Amino acid sequence: MEEKTLLMVAVLCFCAGFSVILLVYENASVEETSVVGESLDEDVMVKGAVKKAFVGDGVTFIEIEKPQNISVVFFEELNVSGLKEAEITGRVSKYNDGFEIIGKEIKKI
Repeated sequence: MEEKTLLMVAVLCFCAGFSVILLVYENASVEETSVVGESLDEDVMVKGAVKKAFVGDGVTFIEIEKPQNISVVFFEELNVSGLKEAEITGRVSKYNDGFEIIGKEIKKI
């Protein structure tokens, strides 16, 4: 009887903890930014007009036009034909003497 009670308490704690993690994850949001350099190694979201897009072998490069041009790289081939405006979420990294976003998600707007 004692083992059954302990198992039941453990299962309930697991379910409660997992539910809290899901709620926090769903409600977590990434703030839109216009100055990428201030957010090094952080997740950001940018919205803007697509100035250039190039799809290569396993990689996609996109340049977003904001007050400054922002380079975004996705390490996968994406279908960007006809993409005029986009909302991109990713992590800011330093590349050469500038900054770029390593893309995680792209939405057409």
